[in-house]
Amino acid sequence: MTTTNPPDLTMASTTRVGGPFALLQLAVLTWLTVWLGMVALNNITDFGTNESLIRQMYQMQPLIDDPVLGNGLQWRAFPGWMAGPTLVGVIAYQLATVGLLATALPAGIRHQRGGEPRVFIDRANRGLTAALGLFAVFLIGGMFFGYWMFMGPVQQVHLTMLIFVVAGTVLINMPGRRSTT
Repeated sequence: MTTTNPPDLTMASTTRVGGPFALLQLAVLTWLTVWLGMVALNNITDFGTNESLIRQMYQMQPLIDDPVLGNGLQWRAFPGWMAGPTLVGVIAYQLATVGLLATALPAGIRHQRGGEPRVFIDRANRGLTAALGLFAVFLIGGMFFGYWMFMGPVQQVHLTMLIFVVAGTVLINMPGRRSTT
């Protein structure tokens, strides 16, 4: 009785090397890196707007002023002075995440040119995981403060960011078939 070995399903054996798929992966990761870099730059250059939004969320004034909505959440309010230090921490985290994403780009170029995809995928996953964490914390923190009741557009931006990063993560980790030619 002869046995056959199961197919090798490791990422290295199933990920397409080079070609249009690798170019798409690189393009999406580049876009996400530049996009998050712009988010960080906007937070730096328009610090006051973002600090004001965080302060509004922390102090929960719209919920306090509303006779019905959010009455049970008001005890969660934070002092407004915490908005500035929070934004500084967010910016630092965003810049670190952009740095992690950027380290994958040279490996992505090598992958696109026919090189081993493992380094690209590993580095991309580190940056994407950091980005997922950032937007998950935004949404969880926003839910804690009930910001969805009065800051819907802000919540929508955070949710959109999370969706884009999840989609990018799926694309980067999607196995392809290695060319047999």
